[in-house]
Amino acid sequence: MQSRNISDIHVYPHYPGIATEVAPVVYNGIGTLSTGQIMGQEVHQLAISDGEMSGTIQVGATYSWMGRDHDGTHTTSHWLYCTSLSPKPTFGAICDWSRNGAVFPLLTEIDSELIYLEELSDFSAVLPAQNLAYGESQARLGKKGWLVMTTTTAPGFLGVLIENPTLPLTYAIGTKDISISATSARTLQSVGLVGLYCARVGDAALFLQSSVS
Repeated sequence: MQSRNISDIHVYPHYPGIATEVAPVVYNGIGTLSTGQIMGQEVHQLAISDGEMSGTIQVGATYSWMGRDHDGTHTTSHWLYCTSLSPKPTFGAICDWSRNGAVFPLLTEIDSELIYLEELSDFSAVLPAQNLAYGESQARLGKKGWLVMTTTTAPGFLGVLIENPTLPLTYAIGTKDISISATSARTLQSVGLVGLYCARVGDAALFLQSSVS
């Protein structure tokens, strides 16, 4: 996720669907706003490092906020859940626009968008063959990587992260219905995932499940 410093933060109770005037529970605050997007879900986290409190903040309650960027311009985000009070208030939400704007609390103390579950090696993918008589072909994608799960989506998605990949030209961000197999570095067992979505390419390629059963 990308982070930037925010000043002059004012946090207000937010009551979805109810129009009412409210006083701030935090004012003159400073903190960090972290944002990101993965699998069509937007992630917002506001961590307050200092400020004055004029009201009670409750974990699980919803809040809106306003502040200023480093250049002095006003900024805000989608309304957020309070996810932690210690050592300082933290607010976060995951907005899933593919499910009628469903919004979930963002788990706190996330060091990475991914959980590394199992080290894998020898990645290959099944591709439709250009010669229809053969039906399908295989392509080598990389030698080293991981079985991973996302931490900043709701629900979490399984997938694979391939280091220094060699991808077919058809594997661009957004490509769906990809099948990938690999070998567990720990047990030497074969690991296969189907119905994957290409979420990232570059020095490390990320493929995630495009749906959850």
